[in-house]
Amino acid sequence: EATATAERARVAAVAASYLAGVQSLGDTGYTSLQLAQTLAVSGVKLVPDVVLGDGRANLADVLLARMAVGHTMTPPVGSETVPVITNGKH
Repeated sequence: EATATAERARVAAVAASYLAGVQSLGDTGYTSLQLAQTLAVSGVKLVPDVVLGDGRANLADVLLARMAVGHTMTPPVGSETVPVITNGKH
């Protein structure tokens, strides 16, 4: 009986926290937050490592970026290396 009472109290607290979240963020906002949290806990990335194009990512941009991550670009043969200057030093 004590275990059942404790479980009811726990479930009631979880339900109250969900209701408070929906009231503060709205249905869509709270659902989006829960989805993002679930994906993050599962290790799924929401933001790609590379963004191609104008920065407004659509599915095609994400797919191209994922394909580009595995490829490195090499400079053309005979091209000169441009020195990088940081804080006035080479």
